[in-house]
Amino acid sequence: MYTAIINGVYENGKFLLNEMPPATKKYKIAVMFVEEENEVTPLPKGVKLGSWKDRKLTIPDDFNEPLEDLNS
Repeated sequence: MYTAIINGVYENGKFLLNEMPPATKKYKIAVMFVEEENEVTPLPKGVKLGSWKDRKLTIPDDFNEPLEDLNS
């Protein structure tokens, strides 16, 4: 059973954890090495950054009401 998942990095022979584990006794651990991804995902064609800047989004008053299609 997993007790906690804690992120961190391995660098120069040391593990640097982002937080302290919630361990008060001796535990077995498993280490998984995940490559860092520095790649930026390109925007789809026709999408411009900031194109929704001045738009106002509204949610209808009946948003949480049951759908009519489900009433039958």
